[in-house]
Amino acid sequence: IFFLARMIVPRSLQAIARMGSKEHLTLFVILIILGAGWVSESLGLSLAMGAFIAGIIISESEYSHQIILDILPLKDYFGSIFFISVGMLLQVEIFYDSVFWYLGLAGVVIGLKAFIAILACLLFKNTFRISFIVGVRLAQVGEFSLLLASLALERDLFLPGHYQSFLIVSILSMLIAPLLIQFSVGFSIKLHSLFGVVSSEKSEPD
Repeated sequence: IFFLARMIVPRSLQAIARMGSKEHLTLFVILIILGAGWVSESLGLSLAMGAFIAGIIISESEYSHQIILDILPLKDYFGSIFFISVGMLLQVEIFYDSVFWYLGLAGVVIGLKAFIAILACLLFKNTFRISFIVGVRLAQVGEFSLLLASLALERDLFLPGHYQSFLIVSILSMLIAPLLIQFSVGFSIKLHSLFGVVSSEKSEPD
């Protein structure tokens, strides 16, 4: 991986970029991603892990910004296919059997992950308002967790019932994520003003 990231891929991307064809560069990047995924799966790892490694390799290139601009439309398409496929794995009847349990569990996961992210930002000496925004916007279960869960299911580390519970909680957190992102700034301002008023009142002498 180190050899590819430092030697082969940058020189290959430079040679392709000199041709002046944006299509050639895009196709070559897709070839790298698919090839890395195939090699990774051949070595006993997952296809997604290979694609992830390919993304890390490409990000080290000096053409990474141009590649991002060219790949961005395809990213939206592939992202849509990914989330549709995740939704197709969900067994809705399991969710209907225990709606409030899964809603509560999703709330606990969102709150816990937001708290950890807020605490991590505060440890790096960010303001509480910025830390709150970051924590709320990172509160949902990430896509990479779904890949790890599917691998755990294949390795019998997850029972099918546990995997469905994890899938339900993950999807619920992703559904609520746009609302959390939309209201995070406004709510942080109100929270900051409220704490500011309280702290100022406490600082005044009796």
